[in-house]
Amino acid sequence: MIRKTLVLLMALFILVSSISFLDARQGQERGEMMKHARFGIRMAERNMYPAEIILRMKDKIELTEKQIGKIEELKRSFAEYVIKAEADVKIMELKLGDYLKQDKVNRAEVEKLIRNVSGLKTDLHVAHINNLLDLKELLSSEQIAKIEEAKKNMRKHMIEDRFKHKHKRDSMRPLDKED
Repeated sequence: MIRKTLVLLMALFILVSSISFLDARQGQERGEMMKHARFGIRMAERNMYPAEIILRMKDKIELTEKQIGKIEELKRSFAEYVIKAEADVKIMELKLGDYLKQDKVNRAEVEKLIRNVSGLKTDLHVAHINNLLDLKELLSSEQIAKIEEAKKNMRKHMIEDRFKHKHKRDSMRPLDKED
């Protein structure tokens, strides 16, 4: 009898362990998928420029008054959209939180709310990329080349600054004294 109970407990332990391992693995895979999606968005952004950067460089890249006006208009309209969309996301998240506090929860309704939140967040990402594409379309190839050159110079200076600061810190370290 003790042997059967022991075997049953071990089997139950193995079952629970394997289930928790599979759940952890699925969560990890979902996390990896989201990481790749965010990575793709960041990679796309490297070849595009937000309105703030473009406007900061307006003299250097020789923007026309017409370009400046359109960029400022895109910047303002996108900012409005983001404010509204982020508010909608927060409201939906609050509704989801409230719904989950109920005694009886309908799983289909939870799934629907989660998909709505995810859809709103996806819409934000798409709008962000579209905004960057719209801004890039306003620039000439010469202006884009000037921005790229400025980015290279900025990276070069950042690397040089890090190198200088590292050597400065190293030179300020106290020497080990031998007594």
